[in-house]
Amino acid sequence: MIALLFLLLAALWFWLLLGLRKSGRRWLYGALALQFSVLMTLLMLFLGSGWAALIGFIWPLPTVLPVSSVLLQHSSFYADFYYFPLGAGLCLALIAAIFPPLRIWTPLIVVAVAIPLALPMAEKHSRNLMCQRAIALGASEIKRHSFLWSLRHTRTNFLGEAHGLTTVDGQSYAWSYRRLDWYPVTSQPYGQPGYIQTACSKA
Repeated sequence: MIALLFLLLAALWFWLLLGLRKSGRRWLYGALALQFSVLMTLLMLFLGSGWAALIGFIWPLPTVLPVSSVLLQHSSFYADFYYFPLGAGLCLALIAAIFPPLRIWTPLIVVAVAIPLALPMAEKHSRNLMCQRAIALGASEIKRHSFLWSLRHTRTNFLGEAHGLTTVDGQSYAWSYRRLDWYPVTSQPYGQPGYIQTACSKA
């Protein structure tokens, strides 16, 4: 029954997308549906879920919940820099809105500008924040994965991985994006390759 409902709703969304081949309101609804599908697909790809990204394009509504959950869990991290990429995207969208052929695509323009701007800012903010908290613990060096890697590996405890590691007086600490701080761990389960060695005095 659930599978049948899923197929019916997916068919309805596909019907909306087919509106791009029509004109008038059907085309308008199709353009809005396409933008929402592309947005959910991109977000799920950033979160490292290929199948969910495919579902996000065919029928994006089921992907809203996991995407919203991740964004809300880490809202305190984004709060320090989100306004700049979002503001840049909105400014460009306002400019695009002046031209009637581009007006309908302004939501996609906002995303296309905001995400590329946000990722390097998030990477720098992540590195600086890890270093600030590490120095407060008494560490001068950290090992960390990139922010994009962390987006794709949100369940680090479950997988035995860590976003970042540091050591103070023989005690290992792992990084938490929820706490925005280090927490003590045993060193062995978190010994994963691929970390970026960072000297905090130079970060």
